[in-house]
Amino acid sequence: MGEAWRIAELLGGKATVEGEIQSPADAIRLIKNGIPARAIAALMSRLRLSRQQFSKITGISERTLARRLGGERLNLEESNRVYRLAQVMARAEAAFGSEEKACLWLSRANRSLGGALPIELLETEAGTEEVRKSLGRIEHGIYG
Repeated sequence: MGEAWRIAELLGGKATVEGEIQSPADAIRLIKNGIPARAIAALMSRLRLSRQQFSKITGISERTLARRLGGERLNLEESNRVYRLAQVMARAEAAFGSEEKACLWLSRANRSLGGALPIELLETEAGTEEVRKSLGRIEHGIYG
């Protein structure tokens, strides 16, 4: 099972994302069409995040999240942010071997990230890139 499959699972599975994500083209289609609102609840649950935390990380206001959870699809920018969050979680799971260990790593201060919590760095693209680099180092056995 690859990263694309895991991202789809984090977003609630085939039924939620309305098909499979097997390629970058599938991911782009999903983002452009708007990720279904039910994927938000699935991802928040998997990441063990409150609505407030999810809102802060994705930059989607709590009010907008409430509206989206009422059944609306996410717009392009919101879909892009939510997909990015799922992508980082999938990569963390691959690096640590389990959802639980990935969640722990994301929620603890990290020396290689200047003492920041990786999950909080996901609020920006620059922070997300640093988290990805850190995960890459871990995947290659470099922990410092």
